[in-house]
Amino acid sequence: PAQVKQSFFRLKSKAQGDMADLTQRWLIIAALVLVNFAFAYMTWVPDVVEQRPGRKLHGKNELSRLLAEVVAESARKWWLSDSRATEMRLVTLSREKHPLAVCNDGNAAGFYFKEGREEGASTWLVFLEGGGWCWDQASCNSRWEGARDLMTPPTAPARNASGILSSDPALSPFAKANKVYLKYCSSDGYIGDAGASTATHGFHFRGAQIVKGMLAELSETYGMAASDTLYLAGCSAGGRGAMFNLDYAPSMVPAGVTVIGILDAPMWVEQQPLEPSAVPFPEQTAKILQLSNGYSRLGEVCRAKHPTELWKCLYGQFRAPTLEQRFLMSASQWDSFQLGNNVGHGPPYDDGPEASAVAEFRSKVQTAMASLDPAKAASFSFGCYGHCTTEGDTFLTRKVSSPSGDVTLLSFLRDWIESGHAGKQAVETCQSFGCGCASDASAGPEVG
Repeated sequence: PAQVKQSFFRLKSKAQGDMADLTQRWLIIAALVLVNFAFAYMTWVPDVVEQRPGRKLHGKNELSRLLAEVVAESARKWWLSDSRATEMRLVTLSREKHPLAVCNDGNAAGFYFKEGREEGASTWLVFLEGGGWCWDQASCNSRWEGARDLMTPPTAPARNASGILSSDPALSPFAKANKVYLKYCSSDGYIGDAGASTATHGFHFRGAQIVKGMLAELSETYGMAASDTLYLAGCSAGGRGAMFNLDYAPSMVPAGVTVIGILDAPMWVEQQPLEPSAVPFPEQTAKILQLSNGYSRLGEVCRAKHPTELWKCLYGQFRAPTLEQRFLMSASQWDSFQLGNNVGHGPPYDDGPEASAVAEFRSKVQTAMASLDPAKAASFSFGCYGHCTTEGDTFLTRKVSSPSGDVTLLSFLRDWIESGHAGKQAVETCQSFGCGCASDASAGPEVG
């Protein structure tokens, strides 16, 4: 069918590998075409139909078109899968050199590393993993029981990373850069500096020390030098951690290193939750500050502006405008993590208080993103129900509509870098819920 043929040509245009790799991919996609025709009228058809709810089939041609869509989508996802990802090796921080850089369980933290090459050798992309946090004994004990991998050091000797960490120049402007993926294991948004005690319920909270130790290791062992550029990035709790540490990073690396932020999904905005069982974010942030002794990462300007409400300095709405280093921020206008907490569930929402709360949230995000100082900030705010954008396929597919055509985060980021990090804004203004990418409107909430 024509749809498959068109998808193949779109896929072909993305090919950047060698000819042997390209030939192998075409052979596999050709096999998918055979599957399309061979199984067009077999028993797996009902399963395919379920992937397109509400779609009515009118004869053999419509069924064939439906199958072609599914096959083409499978081919697209396969093309962008881990086969083109970056393999990174584990580095465990030395307890002798960095005694305070430990996870919640007291064991040494670690990161994954891929050395840069050619012109990318002087560029460093440091990505902080996300994954929420805990703020009291109950939430920390629950995290220990249900998400222990976010409180303990990494053990896999290697990992694959995609999205912004891809080594394919077609898929990331950092393809040839030195790449670091810092495994999250401190449960504090990378602000903590507290050892285990009864006050911390037996857990260490050393996120700030982990970032410090990791940057020291990159400088002392892996060759970060004065003329290099460091992009401090992350998503969700990692995006907040990058935001909290951004202005402190220049003091942790060799003098002369240029430090720039890429902040994915840290734009928390103030909103009272509708969900009665939800722990309001102001309460969470106030408690995590005390529990983790995270006061050293609040930013002097922000502390001065909010001396009696220090929790605000952990919100993108209040912290981002005070940052001194240049940065790019990406934020969903219907953030699945925040709305999931504040409303208590994902879409659909009722036409009463829920709809009002969702509209209020979007308006606050749009205002906060549009008001960032273009002299220091680039704003990418998309109209999808979602959360992180920099990891995986969403880095390539999240977009903002404009009169000159849709702008993806990948193209926005690439243009921003090539322009010398000049101020840019791409803020979605379409009207209906999820209008920026309607296919994402049923996505579930994500861990922040």
